[in-house]
Amino acid sequence: MVKWKRDLYCSIILMIVSAVLFIYAGTFRTTNVDIWLAQPDVYIRFWLGAMFILSLLMLIRTLRNKPQDMTAKIFGKMQIFTVVTMTLYIFLLEHLGFALDTFLVILVTTAVFCIDGMDPKPKGKELAKLLAKYSVFSAVSTALIWALFTQLLDALLPRCELLDYFIH
Repeated sequence: MVKWKRDLYCSIILMIVSAVLFIYAGTFRTTNVDIWLAQPDVYIRFWLGAMFILSLLMLIRTLRNKPQDMTAKIFGKMQIFTVVTMTLYIFLLEHLGFALDTFLVILVTTAVFCIDGMDPKPKGKELAKLLAKYSVFSAVSTALIWALFTQLLDALLPRCELLDYFIH
């Protein structure tokens, strides 16, 4: 793909996304916060406004210069895998809960990225050992992230809805 076309598409998409999210951020208002800078939408709108302006500058630069050099593909199989995985993570977080969802995402992502780079691909006991190692890594990472958010930042994280069906 020619660079100027890629930059044109990216700048237009970023402008649309930032404009839509800027408008959506206006729904974050609360009635109990009187200080303008303390309202929940102020900083997100600031960054989205900055993203819109930078995207507009990128669009202007692209239309002025139109660089003709070729660029590499933006999306390969691993980039698509990452986008799909993060999308599933966001949509399943409420249903699976933080701990299970985060553990699965870290495990699957680590396994796919690490095994994809290996030649030859591991099989049998070697694959089982790697998956066990990745499982331990995922469990420790999930526990550390949970501790950071719940203990240090005092945040409430989503619980597993599926457990509620079995407990009650």
